Amino acid sequence: MSNSVEDGIIVEFDGDEIVVWKPGTVFLIAFNKPDYQRHLVAARSWLADFTSKPLAVFRALAAQLAVNKARSLGWIVEATLASKQNKFGRPVIQAYP
Repeated sequence: MSNSVEDGIIVEFDGDEIVVWKPGTVFLIAFNKPDYQRHLVAARSWLADFTSKPLAVFRALAAQLAVNKARSLGWIVEATLASKQNKFGRPVIQAYP
């Protein structure tokens, strides 16, 4: 498991997932990249059930950090963030090889 820290947020690569979390909070999002897709998918999350500015900031930063980590792993070459949802209602981050 490799990790990096930015702005107090930890990014870890754990097998087939990029896990982004903030110590001392309940904010955690795990992303993976299915073989048949060209984008990252939020596979699981542990987030508070309320809307707040800190949560919104975390989600945005988590997506950016996950894409950066995916690039460093060679999963994707160029990426654009999209505010789309897949058929399961999960956010989709577009990534182009």
